[in-house]
Amino acid sequence: SLYCKQKSETQLLSFIHQQRQKPLFDVKYALRLCHQEGKQESCVELYKIMKLYEEAIRLALKSLPNNQYECAKQIAKCAKHEQKRLWLLIAKHVVDHLQSDEIKQVLNVINESNVLSIEDILPYLKDFTEIGPFKKDIKASLEKYSRDIVKLQKEMDTFTSNAEQIRSDTKQLLLRSTMITSNRKCDLSAKPILNTQFILFPCTHVFRFDALCEYIEDYKRQTKENVVFQHKQELIEYASSQCPLCGDMMIDQVTRPFIDLDDESDRKEAESWRVGQDIMSVNNSNQSGGGVNNVIQTNSQTMKPKTIQLEDINIADLGI
Repeated sequence: SLYCKQKSETQLLSFIHQQRQKPLFDVKYALRLCHQEGKQESCVELYKIMKLYEEAIRLALKSLPNNQYECAKQIAKCAKHEQKRLWLLIAKHVVDHLQSDEIKQVLNVINESNVLSIEDILPYLKDFTEIGPFKKDIKASLEKYSRDIVKLQKEMDTFTSNAEQIRSDTKQLLLRSTMITSNRKCDLSAKPILNTQFILFPCTHVFRFDALCEYIEDYKRQTKENVVFQHKQELIEYASSQCPLCGDMMIDQVTRPFIDLDDESDRKEAESWRVGQDIMSVNNSNQSGGGVNNVIQTNSQTMKPKTIQLEDINIADLGI
């Protein structure tokens, strides 16, 4: 408040610049004091601290006759997301106060902004403004529009060609057909498909409907999915959605073990293939308290490899 009472704004501006990053004073209260004391340049700096760039530019263009344009340009460069709107305010102010010999100032604003073009300024020019100095910029703008139109035309041609190709492919899919022989057999059950319901996939795999239903039920049982089909149509739609030998069901089954020890039928199947001591007996011995070390030791003794010496080999027995 003491700096605001002084006639010169030098010390006040210096104090504001020092506190720009993290001001230790109430910015709104300081702005009100500067307005009361007529410190317009300090008000502009306070607006910048508050990131009110539009108000700062309007005040700079209105109250700073000496360096109004330079100050306004610096403010516009500080803003990141609204530069075009701020530069347009500056350009409009220049056009409104334009004299006959100051037409180049508008071009300078356009060149310095890097976001404005001549078409942004033309609506604000007076009806009888001489456009001779703008001839080069207008020509460049028209050439740019012409290049954009050609680019858009090429993109439209590409999109049209793609749409026609998609329509053609769709028609071919509707008319697509496959011929199968009368002795063709199901790829799951190896039974003939003649005189029974079957599903033919685009990959040329063909399945009897009853065999495919059994395969789906077995898959659902393995994945423990409780899916109940209310109607036969739902089952048909699900069965025809993907090939069981080429689709996600086959990919999912590749990652699953052949024998599921939690399933009673799989356990019986594994028991039927048992040769000597197997994992079943190991589990039973563990449950009965026999221990695993004895089983491993017994197996290691019975399955000890036999060493064959080279001089023991009869070449005549090898058939050479």
